[in-house]
Amino acid sequence: MRLQVEKVKIKNNPLNEVTSDKIFAPRRIRDASGNLLFNENGIFSEQIFGLPNTCKCGKQTSPGFCPNCGCRVIDPENAPDTYISFENIVDIPYLGTDYPSDVVDNLMHYKGFLYHGQYHELDMLTDNMDAYNKDEVLISKSAVLSLGVSEEWYNDSVYNKLYIPHMSLRPITVTGDKYFLGNLNTLYVDILKLKNSYIRHVTNDAIQDVVYQLATKKYILEHINEAYTELLNILALNKRSLLATELRGQPLTGIVRGVITNNTALHENYVIIGSYFAKTLYPHLCDKFMQNGVIDFKALNSFLLQEGYYVLLNRQPTIGTKSIMGMIPQFTDDKNARYILQLNPIIFDGLAADVDGDVLSVTALYSKEACEEAKKLLPNVNYIEGSNSSIRNGLPEDLQYAMQQSYVRNDDIAKRIHEIIWRQ
Repeated sequence: MRLQVEKVKIKNNPLNEVTSDKIFAPRRIRDASGNLLFNENGIFSEQIFGLPNTCKCGKQTSPGFCPNCGCRVIDPENAPDTYISFENIVDIPYLGTDYPSDVVDNLMHYKGFLYHGQYHELDMLTDNMDAYNKDEVLISKSAVLSLGVSEEWYNDSVYNKLYIPHMSLRPITVTGDKYFLGNLNTLYVDILKLKNSYIRHVTNDAIQDVVYQLATKKYILEHINEAYTELLNILALNKRSLLATELRGQPLTGIVRGVITNNTALHENYVIIGSYFAKTLYPHLCDKFMQNGVIDFKALNSFLLQEGYYVLLNRQPTIGTKSIMGMIPQFTDDKNARYILQLNPIIFDGLAADVDGDVLSVTALYSKEACEEAKKLLPNVNYIEGSNSSIRNGLPEDLQYAMQQSYVRNDDIAKRIHEIIWRQ
């Protein structure tokens, strides 16, 4: 399963554009009643984001601007697309874009430049940039188009407006004279500062230096990507979020839920779990196998096999004891599979499941006693239907018996699973 990211085009509208990196109104932070006064062009502006259904003074109740208090009134069901514009500054690549080549990918993320048709990675610490004729250095769109990429493809693969959700979804915390913006709001302010700094320098000779432009654009884009990551984290942590319900687990209970997909090459006793679920199922082990902020999944998988870790697989609601299966967990760091569970379809009948979007729960087991008990629920010894004692999947009895006699921790099986996951 691959998640599709819809390309949303935000229309130009000065009323919806945030331009100032200042948080509070000039000269005064609070009014006579002690309420905070925000910059009318900033990330908490009531003139830009508006209040739902009623303005501050209560005289305006329909969408529009109150002539008395100046506050904007919005319809919560049809809120305006508020944004920061990067037109003529940075082209932001859409998530999930398939690039013609790695060079095009790097150029569109401002990681390097073309010089006489050759790609060069930007490294201002070690490169002698004086060795290049700056007039012949190509960056960004001009560099991509010089490689033969069509302008239509390029324009369809980028956008230049960073969406900002309504301030009610990212509130400021105030305690006395101190205030706390939170990570997302801080990123928005930093992005606006970088953008406005870039604009101020456009009139100076310094910005005409193509290398300076490239480094600045790269830095801005990195901050934009951080903002989207933080926004996704907020959505996932929201208790009412669909992301939280369907994709995240319950950290206190070590349970996750994920959509299942076929992997016919997989041994029936194994489940390949997307990397997204690792920290929920095994937080202590993820910390142990973390290197430079990245989980070493190969080492984690080897440890899980070596120490005999098992999980329970279940399609809720549970309708019988045979609906719960013990499985051997292995993780994949394939980005396209980070939210899914891969299983051999031979076990689907026992779970009354198929691959049209069915969701199964995975429960991590931590104690040796629990893992030993889970061995009795492994698929290859659990093909008997609880309701009528028939053999699930129509497997012949001699095949079932042979499978029951197999030792599931066999080194050959582990090696095969390793090959399936890491394509080695």
